[in-house]
Amino acid sequence: MDRMKWMAAGFTFTIVALFAPLYGAEVEQRFFRIDAAGKPAGELLMKIATQDSGGHVVEVRASRSARLLAGTWRSGCHAIETWKAGRLQKFDAAIDTDGKKRTISAAPKEGKLRVLINDKRQDARLDVWTTSFWTLPANVARQQSVALFDVHTGAERAGQLEYIGVETLTAAQQQLTAAHYRLRGEGIRADLWYDGLDRLVRAIVSEGDQTWSLELTGVARNKENANGKRE
Repeated sequence: MDRMKWMAAGFTFTIVALFAPLYGAEVEQRFFRIDAAGKPAGELLMKIATQDSGGHVVEVRASRSARLLAGTWRSGCHAIETWKAGRLQKFDAAIDTDGKKRTISAAPKEGKLRVLINDKRQDARLDVWTTSFWTLPANVARQQSVALFDVHTGAERAGQLEYIGVETLTAAQQQLTAAHYRLRGEGIRADLWYDGLDRLVRAIVSEGDQTWSLELTGVARNKENANGKRE
């Protein structure tokens, strides 16, 4: 596996690159701007590879920063999610929050999702929905309970997802109709908007005393060829 350095919000950390080229896979990249209190606070890149089997491998890279009374808070995240038939099959992440590093891995085992946080084990439900929110849960209803898997901490949280309605908004310099959902959970509140592919285009997320908004600024689509190059 290749090693890579990623510059995130003014600091650098090294992680193992887990996103191997998926030859022949359709790849979509979604670029988001992160705002806090109406000001730019970071960026997020979401890379979605659709496999011939119908599964998805999703790579998320995000950097955030915020000015607090005690100074500037910074956080970087690089996560890889593997999905099949609406279920999380594998998860790996490297997190750096103000210099405190955390690694998270998860995979189904013995009827549960086996989670390792800095090699410390805990279990979660198999039907979790990750807080990357890259897509809607499988067979989503107008109102339903969800088991949230926090991509920054590895913790499982209980939540309630509610369909609000269809709205028109501007994303990536284009007008589109999006389905608006509202999430209320343990320590988290979010309003989420999804396009016709059930993929995220906008989010407003509140955790504790921090609120972040994600706005889609661009979309790129291509295909990995046999040499691992994008076409």
